[in-house]
Amino acid sequence: MQSRYDTFKEEAQSLAAGHRIRLIGLQDDLAVCEALIQKLSDEDVRFAIVEMGAFFMLEVEVEGEKRIQGYFLVPDGAGMAACLNGVNVMCVAPQAPVVAPFMGLGVDDDCEFLLAGQEAVGVVLKVE
Repeated sequence: MQSRYDTFKEEAQSLAAGHRIRLIGLQDDLAVCEALIQKLSDEDVRFAIVEMGAFFMLEVEVEGEKRIQGYFLVPDGAGMAACLNGVNVMCVAPQAPVVAPFMGLGVDDDCEFLLAGQEAVGVVLKVE
């Protein structure tokens, strides 16, 4: 028969395993960030397609209404947002559902995707 201390021990081991997995993920994210910093520090860096480190602008049409949205692709975006020159810019990770369909696309490419549960069409206006 298990005592309550055995249960505490099992819970602690489970938590420790979860923390180890999270630590490995964070170490991977840190390595990606360091590589991205290195890449972006080059003055000659240019992006032709939507990829990690790129800033891109979309014209999004939902139910006949068009708007322009900017995205900056970072390893872990945390949803940070800003308004630059009248355009909303959001820092997002490539896995974000709103961005994932556009990965690898270039200027003037379009894609259908879901935005807030609604079908939308987006056109890549700019990639920098």
